[in-house]
Amino acid sequence: MIVEAARGKIPAFVDTGLNLVHVDDVAAGHLLALERGRTGECYILGGQDVGFRDMLGIIAELTGQRAPVLGLPRLPLFPLAYAAEAAAG
Repeated sequence: MIVEAARGKIPAFVDTGLNLVHVDDVAAGHLLALERGRTGECYILGGQDVGFRDMLGIIAELTGQRAPVLGLPRLPLFPLAYAAEAAAG
């Protein structure tokens, strides 16, 4: 997704958010859970919450691309998401 955004290939965005975390931090969290964790416990390995539109804007600024301005509402996209999930499974 980041590469596609950097290439200017994402024409629109959905009003949603993402949680961004560096892979090294996730790997360190897994190792800590292995060493110190307890069976049955859950651990949140998250980073910073970022709006999808904001993330695309930052990527566009860094790469000299235009940020998408077309926002798509989430609700009408749910049937499409369910159909894609069913087709993939």
